[in-house]
Amino acid sequence: SQSRYPDLLVGYREKYNYLMEVKNPEYGKRFTPDQEDWYLRWHGQYIVVTSPEEAVEFLRKRHRK
Repeated sequence: SQSRYPDLLVGYREKYNYLMEVKNPEYGKRFTPDQEDWYLRWHGQYIVVTSPEEAVEFLRKRHRK
């Protein structure tokens, strides 16, 4: 999106929260200047994905037992 803030707030297993930015794979994972400014000031977790499948895969890998 054109917002300076991440596109998604994803809650997982009622315990974990992730901010996710969704980028069009045709344009790569480039930030707008406002997004770059926000990202540099943010000290928490922030994930950039290009598809719903990539977001799910991140969660699966992150929380393997």
